[in-house]
Amino acid sequence: MSQMKPVEPALPTRFAYVSVPGIGDSGPDHWQTWIEEVGGGIPRIKLTNWRKPSLNAWLNAIDEAVTSQWTPAILIAHSFGALAAAQYAIEEPSRIAGVLLVAPADPARFEDARDLSLAPVPCAGFMVASRNDPWMEMRVAQRWSQIWRLKLIDEGDAGHINVDSGHGAWPAGLNHLARLTYEAGARATSRIGSIYLANHQRNGTA
Repeated sequence: MSQMKPVEPALPTRFAYVSVPGIGDSGPDHWQTWIEEVGGGIPRIKLTNWRKPSLNAWLNAIDEAVTSQWTPAILIAHSFGALAAAQYAIEEPSRIAGVLLVAPADPARFEDARDLSLAPVPCAGFMVASRNDPWMEMRVAQRWSQIWRLKLIDEGDAGHINVDSGHGAWPAGLNHLARLTYEAGARATSRIGSIYLANHQRNGTA
């Protein structure tokens, strides 16, 4: 097993974080495992069958992980898990503060994901895509980022952004997550300010 260079945790605690791997789970050398450790023990969803791509199974696992948290969560998702993360954020907007979707798999490759929502993802979010990802062509990634209204980050020729492509310790991924957390925080602050202003105006005119 390769040695991952340790990095000091750098994630704010304003939000909860939940890791959402794709089919087959993410092994000990995967960047998700590294970020979980860097983040001080970020929880990972639990599934009984990681080999069967079931959108409902992933959604239920995300729900179980998220509802056990005290604050809105940021989902750190890869491949098929990214599809489930986007869908969950659309279905449960009050529980999700942000989504980091890394190398999403093409929904057209899974019968269970062909009815994926075409609604915008209503939270802060980045979609990280590779130009030579065997699981989703860049043109398809661009289309889904537009559908979900997420910022698309082009990682260049990075394969499926997994162990096979050399993505174990992944500082760039941690930077993406830090930026996403900042954006999620800014959105939350703006929303609180809007609620305060609306209440103030209502009370002032009552």
